[in-house]
Amino acid sequence: MKRNLIILFIYLCLTIAGIPWYWPEDSTMMIAGIPAWVMVSILVSILVSIFTAYLLLTQSWSTDDPFDG
Repeated sequence: MKRNLIILFIYLCLTIAGIPWYWPEDSTMMIAGIPAWVMVSILVSILVSIFTAYLLLTQSWSTDDPFDG
C-alpha cells in the first residue's frame, strides 16, 4: 500500500509540474526558440514516460484476474 501511495505522489507531482498554470501569462522566456512553458511540459512528459516504463519493467504485477471466474 505504501508503494502505491509513493507512486501516486510522484505522478501527482509530475502532473502539477507539467501543467503550465503557474507561468505568468505575459512570460516571454524562450528556450531554443520555444516558449519555456512548452519546453517544461515536454520535459515533464518525457519524465512521466520514463517513470512509467521503469515501473512496468521493475515491479511485479499480479496476473490473477479477479473477474475470471
